[in-house]
Amino acid sequence: LELEASRTILNNVYEMTEKVTPSLSEQRQLTLDSFKDALRTVVRLAATYVETAVQAGKARGLSDAEARRFAFEGLRSFRYGRNDYVWITDYNGVMLSHPDPERHGRDASLMRDERSGTTIIPTVVEIARREGEGFHEYSWARLGSIQPARKISYFIDLPHLGIVLGSGAYLDEIEAEVAKRRDAAFEQLRAALRDIRIAKTGYAFIFDASSKMLIHPNTNIEGAFMD
Repeated sequence: LELEASRTILNNVYEMTEKVTPSLSEQRQLTLDSFKDALRTVVRLAATYVETAVQAGKARGLSDAEARRFAFEGLRSFRYGRNDYVWITDYNGVMLSHPDPERHGRDASLMRDERSGTTIIPTVVEIARREGEGFHEYSWARLGSIQPARKISYFIDLPHLGIVLGSGAYLDEIEAEVAKRRDAAFEQLRAALRDIRIAKTGYAFIFDASSKMLIHPNTNIEGAFMD
């Protein structure tokens, strides 16, 4: 009877774990999709700002070049998220708006992705002009850093202004969000298993393929490798 009861409990635990495991495998894509949606929103709002600012500048009597410069300068101070920003390049790869003084106004057309070796900005411009919008992954240093990190950017073509406007998110931030969601899912499973008892002294535990203990009634050994 105890053996049959133990099998029933183990089957229930297995089913509970199966419900969590597929969701974990989907979390990265879901998280990436949410970041992409956020980037679309930011870029489209920034594009609206630029177009409105250019029109407002012209209405005040500024020349086209002065109005554009006014709008682009205003965008440089915009921040959101984790010190993320919006950038603008012309079709030749000159950064017309960038918060980093080392990038702003500079020709970035020769900068290459350290992984693929392809030029970054010309690739972005080519996609934007061909598709109207797009995503591109490449290596780019964070503000205040010289160390490149993997980044994914969303950008749109504004042909009436002759520019491409975009913004990006760093992939390690996406992975951190995935880990946060994964931990939350495991905590829910852990809470469900904590009170399960098999016979008088038995309990349920879960470890992964590397023998790392993921869930155990004794929380002191969670995370340990049970070789």
